Amino acid sequence: NNSGCWIMYPNLGCTDSTAVNYNPTITIDDGSCLYSGCTDSTALNFNFNANIDDGSCIYCTNDTSYTNILACDSFTWDGVTYNTSGIYTNTYTNTNGCDSVHTLNLTLINSSSASTTVISCDSYTWDGVTYNTSGIYTNTYTNTNGCDSVHTLNLTLINSSSASTTVISCDSYTWDGVTYNTSGVYTNIYTNANNGCDSIHTLNLTIIYSNSGTSSVNSCDSYSWDGLNYAQSGMYTNTYTNVNGCDSVHTLNLTINNSYTDSFSITSCNNYLWNSAIYDSSGTYTNIFTGINGCDSIQVLDLTINTADTFVTNVIACDNYSWDGVIYSASGIYTTIYNTFSGCDSVCILYLTINNSFSETTQISVCDSYVWHGITYDTSGLFTNVYTNAQGCDSIHILDLNIYNSDTISGIVMACDSFVWDSITYNSSGTYTNFYSNIHGCDSVHILYLTISNSTNEISNITSCDSYVWDGVTYNVNGVYSNIYTNTNGCDSIYTINLTIDNSYNITNNQTLCFGDSLVIGNNFYSISGVYIDSFPAVNGCDSIIISNLDITSQQYVNILQNGLSLVVSNFGGTPPYSFTWNTNEITSQITPLNNGVYWLIVEDYYGCQSDTVFVEVDWIPAFINNLDINNFKIYPNPSRDVFNISFTSNISQDFEITIKNLIGEEINKNTLEDYKGDFNYYLDLSSFSKGIYLLNLKTGKGNIIHRLILN
Repeated sequence: NNSGCWIMYPNLGCTDSTAVNYNPTITIDDGSCLYSGCTDSTALNFNFNANIDDGSCIYCTNDTSYTNILACDSFTWDGVTYNTSGIYTNTYTNTNGCDSVHTLNLTLINSSSASTTVISCDSYTWDGVTYNTSGIYTNTYTNTNGCDSVHTLNLTLINSSSASTTVISCDSYTWDGVTYNTSGVYTNIYTNANNGCDSIHTLNLTIIYSNSGTSSVNSCDSYSWDGLNYAQSGMYTNTYTNVNGCDSVHTLNLTINNSYTDSFSITSCNNYLWNSAIYDSSGTYTNIFTGINGCDSIQVLDLTINTADTFVTNVIACDNYSWDGVIYSASGIYTTIYNTFSGCDSVCILYLTINNSFSETTQISVCDSYVWHGITYDTSGLFTNVYTNAQGCDSIHILDLNIYNSDTISGIVMACDSFVWDSITYNSSGTYTNFYSNIHGCDSVHILYLTISNSTNEISNITSCDSYVWDGVTYNVNGVYSNIYTNTNGCDSIYTINLTIDNSYNITNNQTLCFGDSLVIGNNFYSISGVYIDSFPAVNGCDSIIISNLDITSQQYVNILQNGLSLVVSNFGGTPPYSFTWNTNEITSQITPLNNGVYWLIVEDYYGCQSDTVFVEVDWIPAFINNLDINNFKIYPNPSRDVFNISFTSNISQDFEITIKNLIGEEINKNTLEDYKGDFNYYLDLSSFSKGIYLLNLKTGKGNIIHRLILN
């Protein structure tokens, strides 16, 4: 107060820390503490200390639960093993002290077994395991009812056989109808006649190649090759053995050019000029030139040199004298210049004395020359011989001489292979002579300078596919065909082909495929309806044409709709009629589920094309999770972008298996709990997986809980 004194008041309130109005600053309890709880004495949790009713009173009510169990062979519930399906009931006291009636709706499904007897070669793969010895093997599966399906394999293995062959061949080797042109290791697989297993034959093939060479030779008159003398142009072949023991084929393209020889006779006076040289004596002279074909051209000159002559004649004639066509009737000296038979000048001087004489003239026609009184005359003219008659006068004999010359005709002929002259066939080049009579009855000499050029023949072996075009003509069948051309000598060049026609193959391939499937032809993939043409080389080197008529069925669209408590299929696309396969082994378009869970369906059309697997989650059938001795089962958040929290409480000690699978059945996560009781919390991270729907399966000894997880 104003006088500086303190007045102390008592600090009163509730000092009980369990009271709702507890005040820690209070030092004196004044009995004002308030307590909350159930104030109803009929409640199971009546609190006699409570003076504020908080609405937490608990009263006994009918606690009833149902559990549907689908089990294999038998099921144990609360220590009792049941071997037959039925509805069973147990009554418990719950945590509140009230009755808890549990009803078990039990369906038992029997396990199954089967055995298979297999005889295989070398090894046998069964469920991903390869067995190499005979024996009896067992695998245990889960059948469509979720029960064990025991399969027994009675396996007998028979060994395959093998053999190998080493071959060294030239150019190619034919094995089992197939011709190989390159070295390598080749394998053929046959079927053993004794046991039906593979008999593997291996060919270790070494191909050594033949070699060939071609030489082109131009030669004069003849050519010597490998000890043989060739006189005609042509293609000649010799086959040798090379160092590898294979053929070495040498081809000679030979052209024979003939030498040419020309001879002629010349008679000249005093001298003769030939090829810039002067010859003044008779003889045979030769010059050798090079012809346009590179061979010798030989010219032979048979030369006769005649000198000029002077003749003096003293003649005493009777009456007159005829000299060189002139009749002289008076004595005198007369001169005449002649051309002798050699073509040179001959000077004749006549000293003529005319006496009375007797004369006689004789006319003669002969060929080339005439001998009269020991004198040979080779020109026409009047020739005289003087005699003495009985009166002592000259008797003059006059020869009126006509000389007709023989003639010589020469011709140069170039012919192919042969030449017919005067009914005689000549096959080789040369100089040939025939004798005839001219219009005067004298010899007519014909000289033939003949050059024979050879025709050529060439044969080729041709293999072609379907047809072959040669010189504008198309050939479709096997055969021997010839064409005639003109070679460089102007002679026939006969070209012959031995033609083999190999046929191509056309194969029609009609295919109907499902939507999404592809037809594979070689390296080509076809997934759209249409006509496709592919060409491959066949074993004979010709085209093998595959014509594919491809029909792709339309895509199937399938939905599962709820109709009351049933599932009904809605589908279109594909080709009816359709067949249906449910995971419950039902095959109708409508089923009625018995339990909650995920159901799936595959629809197959007329061509066997299957739809995508369609899933639906059934959650409208009452579930009895308490029958599995599990409480408070929760999944949150669901849907989730990454993490799902899974929690539940196991009322008893039991084994758990928690698996997460995608919609195609691939297991992506698994957890196992053994003899577990109490609260369970699990942190499931699916952030690394694709967005979509996943299935959680909580498996216990009493049944399964299946839930869908949606990952956004």
